[in-house]
Amino acid sequence: MKKKKIIYSLLLSIICVSFGWSQSGSFGNTHIGSGGEMSIIDVQHNFLNGGSGVQPGIVSTERIVPRGYLSFVGTASHTGASTTAHVDGYVRTYETSAFTFPIGHNGIYRPASVSTSSSAAPTDAAYYRTNPTTDGYSSTSVALGVTGVSTVEYYDINGTTPAQITLTWDNVSGITSVSAVKIVGWNGSQWVDISSTVAGGATTAAGSITTSSSITPNAYTVYTLAGVGVPPPTGTLDCAKTQIIQAPVQGVPNQLTLVVTMNVTTAGNFPVTLSGSGMSLANGVTYVTTTTTGVQTFNIPIKYDGTTLSTLTFTVGSNTCTADLSLPKKRVIIEVCILDNCTLKIASPALK
Repeated sequence: MKKKKIIYSLLLSIICVSFGWSQSGSFGNTHIGSGGEMSIIDVQHNFLNGGSGVQPGIVSTERIVPRGYLSFVGTASHTGASTTAHVDGYVRTYETSAFTFPIGHNGIYRPASVSTSSSAAPTDAAYYRTNPTTDGYSSTSVALGVTGVSTVEYYDINGTTPAQITLTWDNVSGITSVSAVKIVGWNGSQWVDISSTVAGGATTAAGSITTSSSITPNAYTVYTLAGVGVPPPTGTLDCAKTQIIQAPVQGVPNQLTLVVTMNVTTAGNFPVTLSGSGMSLANGVTYVTTTTTGVQTFNIPIKYDGTTLSTLTFTVGSNTCTADLSLPKKRVIIEVCILDNCTLKIASPALK
């Protein structure tokens, strides 16, 4: 027998598309109880900030299993979400297009997004303005390279449809360095880094970050931000000591290694970019990381597509180096010893 859905509300105004209306709205206190699901179908829902009740515009849902959901179906959308008007609880999308969850908690509006979902396999999300450690996700249990896991918030995102996931932050998230922010997921025992990119225009007061590729939301129990409260990494790149191993041969595509030397004064994650001469970062690398200061050497995997060699520009942290790969390069003979077998090797050209 189909489970009965219970919806509790005060001054509720949710208009269903089946009656031919083109918009829905919530004016007062609306609560979707345990096991309930209220659907917005093919219309735009307006989180109106007005009307009566203690929390006008707030739609709350049961957070404890069996949860309640406000769901969006077909071409449904929403407008007007804000700190005082959003869903305090779980939102579900059955849509195949990109969708932003209008979610928040304890008076904080903090949306999250997925690039796609499915009517057969929907995705749901909720925001928790709570220290993850309090709910069993210790902020100090981290994989290598993860520092500064948030102690104030996390997201619960569930689903089996692979999608890019976007999280947001604001001025109460504790971000001190945009370049240090990353998405991390709880794998059951610790927080692990998920390759991600910060959106342009982000500041420490507000911004968003998106996973570099599609992931299955259920791959991680919950998600949050790392790099919170971590000072921005600093250091000086020594362009003259940079090498490419092996030396690129024009017209011959290959995977190479960019070797850079940096005098690190503040340890952390240094974002990396590279362009020119048909070269790009490989293996999903978007940053290099170190936990110690002093002179450090980073080996960065890159791809060369065989394009005519010309100018190569790369940035590590706030340092940028440029090299003209079309010029004749010096070759240095060095001795490479592997156990008891010593051989001669042609080293890569220095980039100057």
